[in-house]
Amino acid sequence: MNFVFDTNRSSKHERIAISNLVLIKEKRFARSSASRRFCFQVLLFSSLFFFYVDCYQENTDEDFYTFEEANTRLIFAYVSKDTTCNTNRRITAFVPGRSRKKDIELCMSAVAAASCESWASTSIDATPATCKSIEFRY
Repeated sequence: MNFVFDTNRSSKHERIAISNLVLIKEKRFARSSASRRFCFQVLLFSSLFFFYVDCYQENTDEDFYTFEEANTRLIFAYVSKDTTCNTNRRITAFVPGRSRKKDIELCMSAVAAASCESWASTSIDATPATCKSIEFRY
């Protein structure tokens, strides 16, 4: 909002009053703009939060093997690889708690995919990285 006034005809008090009105209008616009921006941010973050909560998948017991099941499967994978490659490697550590089924299955697949040369090697650790990074829960 632009005010044009003649400085020769208006008094000093009129000019101050008009400039104060302009400042008040600008402050109101700035406040309303900031409040609109704030409302938009609140709406955006709340919708993202509800979208995230809606997409979150619960970790059910069906997604995990028990201690016994996980370690039995890993021992079976090691024994079958030892039989195939005619070696005698042993599991050096057990999974101490419940573990995700997909982690155990990835480890079993990695053991089966390892070559007999690398499996029989004693100079390097032939344990696949997927087996070393199995997550577990108590």
